[in-house]
Amino acid sequence: MVRPQDGARVLEMGQLIGGPFASNMLAESGAHVIKIEPPVVGDPLRKWRLLHDGTSVWWAALSRNKNSVTLDLRSPEGRDVLQMDLQTYGEGRYALRFGNQKINLHERGHEFEPKAYVPVPGALDLCLIASVPLDDVIAHFNKCDWPIEEDPVGRTGAIQKIRSVHVMDLDLNLSEISELIG
Repeated sequence: MVRPQDGARVLEMGQLIGGPFASNMLAESGAHVIKIEPPVVGDPLRKWRLLHDGTSVWWAALSRNKNSVTLDLRSPEGRDVLQMDLQTYGEGRYALRFGNQKINLHERGHEFEPKAYVPVPGALDLCLIASVPLDDVIAHFNKCDWPIEEDPVGRTGAIQKIRSVHVMDLDLNLSEISELIG
């Protein structure tokens, strides 16, 4: 039987419920999921709530059909394994860079604008480079009556300056859709 995600590879770096749940659905659909856990303690989900023989039933349910590895993403060596760079920009702002894509990190209590509707610990803002001109992206959002949170603005991108719009997804997380400029 062919499943929708057969052949897909997914790297899961989430903890507790959201990331593990989403990647579990992908694994159940055929994706090969590799879960990255912090060394020594592992994913907090392993010990969260109801335990059976010392392991959370949540862990058993959401981690089946996955492979797990430990990797310290807080260390330069751990980030180097994934070819991920930690960038500092602006006034104490941080982002993780993967090639020409970027994930903006928010420090609790020191969030910057724009941000998710309710920024929670562990939430990230995605910065994605569009494959079409930004004006086409804006026209599509307008056609779909999807609100743009912030009009096109120049920003610091992962590899060069970008022009971006910000939108909220259905869960009120912030995504930045960009085009490279200059």
